[in-house]
Amino acid sequence: MGHPLINPVVEFDGARYTLCPSGHYRGYWRKTTGDREMLHRANWIKHNGEIPRRHDVRYRNGNPNDNRPENLDCVNRNDGQRMYGAHKKIPSVFGTKSCLACGRDLWRREGWNHHEAPSAYKRRKTCSPQCSARWKKGKARGTRMPS
Repeated sequence: MGHPLINPVVEFDGARYTLCPSGHYRGYWRKTTGDREMLHRANWIKHNGEIPRRHDVRYRNGNPNDNRPENLDCVNRNDGQRMYGAHKKIPSVFGTKSCLACGRDLWRREGWNHHEAPSAYKRRKTCSPQCSARWKKGKARGTRMPS
């Protein structure tokens, strides 16, 4: 028989927190007893007071192991999705390009479940499938987008 897995344990404010090994909270520290509070939320409450309704505590650098108070942000859920969400758009090393259909800037798409490769960003000419269809509408069949 193999050895049992040992979860790392952290003490904070008299409570024990373990690292969640799997699931939605994988990589985050959660209290082992009682209400199963998350470490970053407890840290925010201790240093800054209550978390307002419809707000989340986020990591500024994106590292769930960095629970310093200066690394935590309390943001409105809507703003948090815009700033930290899965569809956060990051400028590419190639600079910005413009969409052929609507003229908006194109950004390299990155998020927790999808990272657009630099080569895919170089090939992409429009910001969305809708813009692509709009650009192709009225063109002769087989017409290609300019390179």
